[in-house]
Amino acid sequence: MTESSSSELGGKDVASLADGERLIRDAFEQARASGKKDWQIMRSPVLKNRILQLDDAFDEQSWGVDSFSQFLARYPNLVEVDRSLRPPLVALRDASADPGELQSAGQLPAWGSSRLRIRPDLWSAIMDVDSADGYYWDGSEARRGKGSGENKLPTVTAEDLRGWRADFVSAVMQDVKGSPPAEQRLRRWQDEPVSSRTLPQSLRGRWMGTLKKHVQERLETWFTDHHIEVPNDLVMGQASPPVVRDTDTEYLRRMVIRAVEDMTRADREELRLPARTLFGRRPR
Repeated sequence: MTESSSSELGGKDVASLADGERLIRDAFEQARASGKKDWQIMRSPVLKNRILQLDDAFDEQSWGVDSFSQFLARYPNLVEVDRSLRPPLVALRDASADPGELQSAGQLPAWGSSRLRIRPDLWSAIMDVDSADGYYWDGSEARRGKGSGENKLPTVTAEDLRGWRADFVSAVMQDVKGSPPAEQRLRRWQDEPVSSRTLPQSLRGRWMGTLKKHVQERLETWFTDHHIEVPNDLVMGQASPPVVRDTDTEYLRRMVIRAVEDMTRADREELRLPARTLFGRRPR
């Protein structure tokens, strides 16, 4: 540990505030040196991980506090902490960047209206609910397969998705009050394994934004907990609206395929398919 002062807090010898400031600044400088685009903004677990890389003996209690959040609170003029996000987002106040830039960078992407998307391999790793083996991180990308326990990515479960849907319905139900058909569609979407197209049209974009936000937070937390640098291209921009896999649609598609496979010859002879399905775009 760096040099300590003889000052006391709560009856304990505590490390110098200057030492803590130096660690925080060095951690942000480490992010800048790595080429990270928004180096002056990072999640609090990422910041702590960088500090531990600089000083593996770092312990908040040396500063007379019990948590990293309390440690950061001792530096209000150095960092700004947005605790409305999970994990909290920390911004270096006096970084050589435009203040407006810092403010906008200090928020999660405006998923509801933006044309941003999660990197495809990482999106699949989280949203491929039916993958038997799951996905693992090979050091540069997510790959389907068992891998090892340590590098297994946190694919969502059906229970996770039900919880996310329930939270979303609770948040938006007030917006459709007075419209029984919309309320009914919202409840059906929450309770049944139906496509998100079941949602009232005005809520589909908001749900997709909420879903992408959940996926981003899940990935950032996993990388941070495993002391791995969050990929710079975790969130990707594109010129056209994102093509996002609709897990519900995939589930229904598999059900249809299984039903066709179980048909008798007589059943198949009676089956009628629309011309656009037979002669339209070939499947990828």
